[in-house]
Amino acid sequence: MADSPTKSNPSSDETLAAAITNAISAANLVNEQKLTRLRDGLAKGTLSASDWKLLAELALPSDKGGQLS
Repeated sequence: MADSPTKSNPSSDETLAAAITNAISAANLVNEQKLTRLRDGLAKGTLSASDWKLLAELALPSDKGGQLS
């Protein structure tokens, strides 16, 4: 049986979620509280349709509805 991921040995899902949220953070698209929820949702696969809609809206230029905090 494989070892469970730990803080020092994150799963591939956790690694990818961290990379995605780090890029979102660098672009200053959402605040830290939302990033934590987003990171957890990505890693666990629990994001809702509204979460994905928000991510799509944030990808729009700011004059079209992006940049929420």
